[in-house]
Amino acid sequence: MSVLAARQNCSVRQLQRDFAEVLGITPRQFGQALRTNHTRAALRSADTVLDAAFAAGYGSVRGFYEEAARRLGMTPSDYVAGAPEQVLLWSMTAMAVGDVIAVATPRGLAAVRIGNAAELEAEIREEFPNAIAGPR
Repeated sequence: MSVLAARQNCSVRQLQRDFAEVLGITPRQFGQALRTNHTRAALRSADTVLDAAFAAGYGSVRGFYEEAARRLGMTPSDYVAGAPEQVLLWSMTAMAVGDVIAVATPRGLAAVRIGNAAELEAEIREEFPNAIAGPR
């Protein structure tokens, strides 16, 4: 964080404030989101959930299952299977950075994306093809 702040010629605290003001989250939360995206990619490409856990940088299977299920809004196995019988609740809003869609299951937040509304909806339907679309 200090390297990035130095490159921007500001303090770490100022960088954190600016980051939160623009994106609405802290740099740490952003880093966690990046790790979750890496986990999603690993789950889609690995031969097994266990392979995905290690490919995503988790040091233990227990840590993976505890964190991944919370961050995916479902178990990793359900994510790989396209969210079968998971009820998805959607919310979309326009922001300065683009349209933002948030998708949740009863277990937690399953996805947050920024982009064009129509493209985001298609992306979510492709990512969770076996889910049940709940009220938006």
